[in-house]
Amino acid sequence: MPNPIFHGSGLSGKGISVAVVDSGVQPDHPKVGKVQSGIHIKLEEDQLRFSDDWGDHHGHGTACASVIKRFAPGVELYSIRIADDAATSSTQLIAEAIMWAVLQKIHIINVSLGSKGQKNLSRLEEACSIAHEAGTIIVAAESNDGMKCYPAAIDGVISVGSGGSSDIYEFGDSQMNRWRILAPATRRRVAWVGGGQAYLGGTSLAAARVSGSLALIKERNRRLKAEHVIEEFRRLA
Repeated sequence: MPNPIFHGSGLSGKGISVAVVDSGVQPDHPKVGKVQSGIHIKLEEDQLRFSDDWGDHHGHGTACASVIKRFAPGVELYSIRIADDAATSSTQLIAEAIMWAVLQKIHIINVSLGSKGQKNLSRLEEACSIAHEAGTIIVAAESNDGMKCYPAAIDGVISVGSGGSSDIYEFGDSQMNRWRILAPATRRRVAWVGGGQAYLGGTSLAAARVSGSLALIKERNRRLKAEHVIEEFRRLA
């Protein structure tokens, strides 16, 4: 089923880059397709380590990538693996992932995870500010338990909460926060590692749906900054 927001527009996200900050992405999955490149960022004894092992060893990142591709099949995907095999990460790694994406001139960063701690929060806020100034859009999932988490709670980041109907193409508005979007978090079949599928829901998948939709808006007008992209999204959705 096509996205009715842009039905008949011919938009697919072509030429728009989306970085998936997560557990990695399996590039050969039939629901994901090609991944342009990526990076693996991890901490070992408080030291940052970088490698090209950006494939998915868990499944969560592949699931989010498949949702983005469902909404915007023409986007160029990049994998930034910061979560370990248990799908856990840190505030510092999220900040480093955002900075890497900005340096690569990525258009949209999808962060379907978050941190609830205060350690290294200033570094993450700085990274988000740099991304905003560079014109890079950050879409981040809110916590499923309703607790404040980052980067979703940082100003200038498009935060995605659970809301709307069971129709995955229907979105809601949050009048209290101009940076907040409500998106369907209903359970659906999504890609998983090993070429398989899983039945998942939650704000992680909701954020991926928003990232895919924003890629279509960005394709139509690449000069739009985050605040204007979200305004256009609200107008259309």
